[in-house]
Amino acid sequence: MRKAIKFPKKKKSFRDEEKEIEEFIEQVDANIEQMDREFKEFQRRYGEDKSFDDWMAYEEEKKKKKDIKIQLRIDNLSSRFEKELNSKMIDDKCPCDNVLDYCDNLEDLDDSDLPF
Repeated sequence: MRKAIKFPKKKKSFRDEEKEIEEFIEQVDANIEQMDREFKEFQRRYGEDKSFDDWMAYEEEKKKKKDIKIQLRIDNLSSRFEKELNSKMIDDKCPCDNVLDYCDNLEDLDDSDLPF
């Protein structure tokens, strides 16, 4: 019987932790600068009187529109894929009208009921 050898985990030195913290702070600073540039661009486009809340609402609306566009694309591709599968299936081997019904009904069938 073999015994597993467990090596101790190497602990990070204080210098390594300090370096990681500095890198994290630099990343946060870069993100803040990027957001500041985007907010100033928003104010330049839509007026200096626009507040940070207006910009956040604008960004949220833009994100929702992008998500809707992606979801519509997914639905379109899924529908096209389903139609393609339906056109490829052989009618006499498929007990259902479409692929999704067929796949849902597979759970209810015994192995002897399957067409393949």
